[in-house]
Amino acid sequence: MEKSLQEDLKESAKMAKIAYKALEDKMGEDIRILDIHEVSVLADYFVIAHGRNPNHVKALLNEVEEKLAEAGIGGSNKSSAQDVLARLQRQQGE
Repeated sequence: MEKSLQEDLKESAKMAKIAYKALEDKMGEDIRILDIHEVSVLADYFVIAHGRNPNHVKALLNEVEEKLAEAGIGGSNKSSAQDVLARLQRQQGE
């Protein structure tokens, strides 16, 4: 049976929250979740965060991947993780 749009959005929101928590746990900066499901066919949510340096950005990415995998998202099930896009970048200036 095919999932309804509401169920799909609920699952996408859960993934975005897992990513947010993982970024928060690793001290990601300026973390934002944007709901883009009405304007994009690529994803339902866009998660944005900054890291202090390249190593921090890599640690953020690893943490998000690990937490999603623990929740059964990603890895061999990568298609389900496509409902959430993430943009991790190094903080400029300062």
